[in-house]
Amino acid sequence: MPLETERPRTSGGSLLPNVAIHTLYGEGDKQLEIIFSFEQQSIITCVTNQEGLPKEPGATSKIHQRGINLMQEVANMTGLDLEYTFSDDNPNMRCWAFNAGGKIFKWDSINISASGSVYATRTFHPQEGNENL
Repeated sequence: MPLETERPRTSGGSLLPNVAIHTLYGEGDKQLEIIFSFEQQSIITCVTNQEGLPKEPGATSKIHQRGINLMQEVANMTGLDLEYTFSDDNPNMRCWAFNAGGKIFKWDSINISASGSVYATRTFHPQEGNENL
């Protein structure tokens, strides 16, 4: 499961400062992209389905479990409090956020908007250690 790291570029080709993207390839047809913004001290993710690959039960949870470990490691390495925001309007992912996702992330807060989207946050603190993962 390769980890690719790249820094995004402007349309002119210059590197954007204080941003890193890490892509974790997951199980089956799921891919998790993690975007760290050090300037904003934030983390966002995007899960995509990879065409042509077989579906595997529990793939979403497996890739997020890998992701949470990387998020904590980056908070430790940078010494920054990094706030992860998970948001999705898919009913299946909303259910996942409250159930399996809640067990994985132990959200600081989770809410559903008027439009039905789920928004959950968790702040990763430096030196937090594995006991809070």
